[in-house]
Amino acid sequence: LAKDPLWGDAALVAEAPLSWPSALERLRADARVVLATPEAFKLPFPGPQSYEEKRWTIAYGQSIRRQELLARLEAMGYQRVEYAEAAGEYAVRGQVVDLFLPEPAEAVRLLFSGDQVESIRKYDPDTQKTESFVDSIIVLPITATLYPDPPLDKREEGDRQALPPPIHGRRAGVESGVLSWLKKGDWVLSA
Repeated sequence: LAKDPLWGDAALVAEAPLSWPSALERLRADARVVLATPEAFKLPFPGPQSYEEKRWTIAYGQSIRRQELLARLEAMGYQRVEYAEAAGEYAVRGQVVDLFLPEPAEAVRLLFSGDQVESIRKYDPDTQKTESFVDSIIVLPITATLYPDPPLDKREEGDRQALPPPIHGRRAGVESGVLSWLKKGDWVLSA
């Protein structure tokens, strides 16, 4: 989708959790238009605060225990494979951890010296050749299990609310779901 000068990027909310990082990053950047199916409103989509807590920045020179890194990637929904060739995959070889980020969709290679990130470089997943250095990356969660708030249709009847227009960015008492991201004047298009 093209960026509109007035509305910014549109956030496309699909049912597959691997598509959520793109939508969440656009919402985080104040997308003013949300495209979603009716089913998307029932998804365990994180609210802004929950999502912000789950984003993870890894920077050059940072200390991270390797087991902590691998455990956190697994918990965030990444799948360990022999070669990271698609979004949501990671691979480990010695002191190298390859990670294919979903948003922006790019493969990065972390080189460790002990517990310290010695370098972060983009790489071509087809040739496995490294390219440019980067100072840091943001690892985004790609699993719904990180977001503990139940979808709207699974809440207790007393907690369930209709879906009124947002009131200054939040519906009263609801901090999760697609609608929790909206601000006054935003558009929601649903088919």
